[in-house]
Amino acid sequence: MSHGSLVVDLKGTIEYASSFFCALVRVEAKRAAGMSFFDFVFPEDVEPVKKRFQAGRSPEVLPFVLKLRRTDGTSVWTAIQGQPLQTESGEVYGISAIIALVLGPVEDHPGKAAHA
Repeated sequence: MSHGSLVVDLKGTIEYASSFFCALVRVEAKRAAGMSFFDFVFPEDVEPVKKRFQAGRSPEVLPFVLKLRRTDGTSVWTAIQGQPLQTESGEVYGISAIIALVLGPVEDHPGKAAHA
């Protein structure tokens, strides 16, 4: 499998992380819930990712490419597609995301410009 899922609340706290995501960032599944998604973002990327996170509350979210930081400090390129989670009344309470491993040159990936 080359993709997994992640559910975060509006502060970026991980509510659910698939086994694929946990293996990708090298964190134990039992530790992932409750961690901040931003723990897996390199410091120089935090602000752009926070902007993306805010945009993730909108129903039309484009996929983007992001270099995630593993717990051992190494990096891995991923493609992320988020979808807002809403109550029946339309209030957004979190974001569900599909995270895929990017294989091949990142420069050629269509979502990379959204990362910068």
